[in-house]
Amino acid sequence: MSAINLNTIVDKKTGNSIEVGDIIKVVGVATIFQKTMVNEPAFRVESGVIVANGDLEVTVNSTVVSIADGASVTMPAMAAGTDYAIYATASGLVASNNFTNPSGFTADDSRRIGGFHYQDGVINDRSIWDLKFKPSAKDPRGMALVIGDSFWADIYLLNTTPDLLGTSAYNAQIADGSSCPKIPLAWGGNGTEQYSAFTQYIATEVLSAYGKRLPNQHEFSVLAKGSVPGHAAGVDPVKTKFDVSARSVVGCEQVSGHLWQWGSECWDRGDGSTGYGWQEVNTNEQGQVYASGANGVGASLFGALWDDAGFAGSCASTWDGGPWTSNSNISARGVCDHVILP
Repeated sequence: MSAINLNTIVDKKTGNSIEVGDIIKVVGVATIFQKTMVNEPAFRVESGVIVANGDLEVTVNSTVVSIADGASVTMPAMAAGTDYAIYATASGLVASNNFTNPSGFTADDSRRIGGFHYQDGVINDRSIWDLKFKPSAKDPRGMALVIGDSFWADIYLLNTTPDLLGTSAYNAQIADGSSCPKIPLAWGGNGTEQYSAFTQYIATEVLSAYGKRLPNQHEFSVLAKGSVPGHAAGVDPVKTKFDVSARSVVGCEQVSGHLWQWGSECWDRGDGSTGYGWQEVNTNEQGQVYASGANGVGASLFGALWDDAGFAGSCASTWDGGPWTSNSNISARGVCDHVILP
């Protein structure tokens, strides 16, 4: 019996010997996305454009593309309130608002490796993400990384059509108790049916469909820090928009003085022993609440209303409503964890 060389095999089509090590390289090549700046995004803003932040190695189809630190991303004409994807190609880095492939390229000769949000005439440097430095939510668009890099927050308030626009989109109808969001497809929605109210329960349900959650008090105070204390819009904003006085340090818009925003907290207002019974409150027909009266459970709201001049701010809050409250002056904003992959 002849010996078998386990280090080489023969290509049946050509008859040539192939080193097993070469096969391993070819098989593994499709997954390559390496960067020298592991704990930072792969891109940074420099003189108003995006450049590579450290050296990168990226597989595009079956070709490994090496990108040097400081290499420029070819930028399109920019539109306010728009998310852009960054693609690696054999000819360099390209940005596009098309999240399938950039103009002039296909899925075979380009690979989406990151992105950013172009906000009010500038690139939001806290919105830059890549394949290994990103929000835990599946869709990273319209989010900003808070100071300290502990979690990401939606730049814009939740809109009424998150299946279509995502949970964070510019110039979109704000979801509130008078303009309720459409039921996400993930929760059995049909693309047109809306919720009948916008309670804390429903805000939680909607955001969870996209891998997000409501912020707690401490998270909100961090994501909203930087807005002008006491500033209020004066009128119902109706749509997501820019307001430099209600913008946080990381670029989250309308964080205060526009609409109250649901927080994640709930607590028992009773004494733990008296006055308790099943309360027929609005849980979206998902059961009743055993509490000390119809106001026996409290829920958090943050940021303050458009006519709360003098009171609004990153730490403004109210605790007088319940989780079943639904009102035209209450909206929501999503947050999610920060992910760094090796």
